[in-house]
Amino acid sequence: MIERRVSSFWAELKLAATSLRKAPAYSLTVVATLGLCLGGLVCALALVKLIFLEPLPYPEQDNLYSVQGTYSSKGQVKAQNVNTYPGLMKIYEQDDVFEQVAMAAYTTQELSSHPELPDRVVSFVTPEYFSLLGVPMALGRGFADSEKPGSNQAVAVLGYDTWQRYFNSQPDIIGKTIELNGKSFRVIGVIGSSFVEPSLYNSGPAGSDIWLTWDYYITDEAGRNNWNSARDTRAVLGRLQQSVTPQRAEHALNTVYEQATSSLEWMEDSFLANLVKLEEQTSGASRNTALLLLASSVGLLLIGFTNTVNLVIARSAQLQRPLAIRAIFGARRSHLFHALLAENLILAILISVLAVMVSSLGFQLLTRYASDYLARLNELSIDSVMVLVTLAIAVSIAVVFSFMSLRSVRYQSLVSQVHSSGKGVGRQVSQWVRQTLVASQVALAGVLVVASISLLVPMLEVISRPTGLDLTNLVHLKVSPDNKANSPAVSQQIQEALLKHPMVAESATSFGNPLSYPDYFTVERFAGDLQPVNRVQRNIVSNEYLAVIGQTLLLGRNFTQDEVRDRARVAIVSKDLAKELYPDESAIGKSLNLKYTDLQFRIVGIVDRLTSPSSTGSLQNFVLMPGYGALTIYHTTLQFAVRMKSGQQLTDHEWKVFLKDIDPGLRLSDAVAMSSWRLQQLNQEITTAVISLSLTLLSLLLAAVGIYGVVSYNTSLRRFEIGVQMALGASPTVIVKGALLNTIKPMLAGGLISVLLSGLLYSIVRQYSDELLVVQIFPILCAAVLIFTVSLFSTWLPVRPLATRWPVASLRTQ
Repeated sequence: MIERRVSSFWAELKLAATSLRKAPAYSLTVVATLGLCLGGLVCALALVKLIFLEPLPYPEQDNLYSVQGTYSSKGQVKAQNVNTYPGLMKIYEQDDVFEQVAMAAYTTQELSSHPELPDRVVSFVTPEYFSLLGVPMALGRGFADSEKPGSNQAVAVLGYDTWQRYFNSQPDIIGKTIELNGKSFRVIGVIGSSFVEPSLYNSGPAGSDIWLTWDYYITDEAGRNNWNSARDTRAVLGRLQQSVTPQRAEHALNTVYEQATSSLEWMEDSFLANLVKLEEQTSGASRNTALLLLASSVGLLLIGFTNTVNLVIARSAQLQRPLAIRAIFGARRSHLFHALLAENLILAILISVLAVMVSSLGFQLLTRYASDYLARLNELSIDSVMVLVTLAIAVSIAVVFSFMSLRSVRYQSLVSQVHSSGKGVGRQVSQWVRQTLVASQVALAGVLVVASISLLVPMLEVISRPTGLDLTNLVHLKVSPDNKANSPAVSQQIQEALLKHPMVAESATSFGNPLSYPDYFTVERFAGDLQPVNRVQRNIVSNEYLAVIGQTLLLGRNFTQDEVRDRARVAIVSKDLAKELYPDESAIGKSLNLKYTDLQFRIVGIVDRLTSPSSTGSLQNFVLMPGYGALTIYHTTLQFAVRMKSGQQLTDHEWKVFLKDIDPGLRLSDAVAMSSWRLQQLNQEITTAVISLSLTLLSLLLAAVGIYGVVSYNTSLRRFEIGVQMALGASPTVIVKGALLNTIKPMLAGGLISVLLSGLLYSIVRQYSDELLVVQIFPILCAAVLIFTVSLFSTWLPVRPLATRWPVASLRTQ
């Protein structure tokens, strides 16, 4: 019995395949539409599954925590998610909180033993790092207990990609020596390709290339004892003791901080330790974005499904005659369902294959463009579970299509239709069903377009916002000298060499990026001022600086060369800071104090505010002070603003050669074109804008295809009626107007539904995030105009050919 049914269904599949080969346009449209939409959904589902359901690939990951510090000064929070070197050491040395604890920090160093002198991301870790994370090794070993802090063991572990790219996968690499920034290290291991590096830092590189022992992170005693240097490039990772709760652990760590700093009389800063579960730190910030992608993908699939429903119903109408022949020979409704199901199952298999291919491409695109704000993307893959989910969704769609097709068939009338020429077939699909399909497409497309434009508009505002500087050919150069004792002289030496370079137009020294000043201070008009200004950013620059970056003075004058050389106590401030300090009078000539110091400056110039190239906003309150570059425990590189000549650019390798020609002890820390840096800072906004725009266009396209299918099908049924109207004198305008009027009612209904759904979505999302999705009037109006225009065009397009040809042609066709 079962064997006969299987044989019978196999025969149905063969017949269905033959039938689909005769309708390639229908097959291609259904497979392409649902395959693309389902592929996007599978990609989003895999991301949600990874972030919400799959544990981190580390031993006892539920009990792994990182320590994130909050750095405050005089009661004001100066930085969050940071750590100090001595603070890390205090946590590492205590033993009543963690079973095992590791320290980690990263920087960029030059692989000076390689001919290309590439810059590599170097992580400095303690031996516990390898056991806590269960790091797999391709060759050799990780760090041992004999290489703990204080051992000064110059050994290195290579990342798998670095080993392949720069050492040609040498199997005998163990024991060989490499050089980083001129220092030699012996290779003891190569990390396996399957290792997934955790996100220990809030900002930083996508992954490390080389691991060194902790002793080589900071080598001078002043830096190791500096409690004031709090950075987000340092981390602590530990496994809590079974008897210790996170709250008790935080209390114990804060006690350690208090005891360590209480004896420092000069210490006015404070630290607060926050214990964060590694899983939360890794995936927490990505969850809202993943859910938003899932919601968008579900919406697109619903639109694609609705659009293909039109095609499926039209297809069922085309199959009326062969189905009628089957009914004549005794086929029951179940037999007709099997015939329809066989055809839809073939399409489901093709849809599944395309969906898997699209999702794989989606993984690659996410990894390339969204790794800055979506976690664990390097773990994304299509596994057997996702393949089964893809196939299950596709088969479910096939079953639904088959039931819908069967419901549109009037079984009792099939026999009477077999002798007809197809007349009356259109009556199988009621006008109410067609209007409902149009309304549903408009509603779903409207919700997606409103959501997409709500994200797109603020992103475009941030992207198009001017910075206040001329970034054309502007380069931010950072140099790390081996000789740190006489850094001002070295800075002037580099400045003179830059001005002589044939590709350089002008140059100036600086203490920071032109759009991201490094220091924060509290300033006041005079000592003891009761209305100080907090979080004022500072940069120390040479007198050429304003001309190089393209910033003009609003009032006052620039620094003189003598003032720069002598580091005179004069200052140039932003207009916002000048207004806040002296709201009722000109700030030129007035005093400016750095609070908690005896440093008093005289304001000699005022410049406009700068705009940060991200959603963080403007650099409103800042002060420029004169001076050449000098290295301190806070500033470890000499920095320059360099304006290149038009069309000229230096590669990193050329910059390194240039610096070594000046002094072999000079090393390139970074050289980035400010226009490129701005785009890097805007990466999240640009990616969000591109995704939002793509969703908008795809939603409109799918809605247009669906409405076009409904109207085209309806128009084909009315060809004879239209021909008669035109023969009686109806103009093409009247014909088109009638078709448009028939479509406007479901369009308006769909628009009203989309507004209601958008409001419901808005209220739901606001419970989780105030910024994730904001429904405003402008996006709703844009969505209404776009969808109305697309709907009218999709209605006009299929009607126009019938309305513009001779009536006889329509009557003859009928």
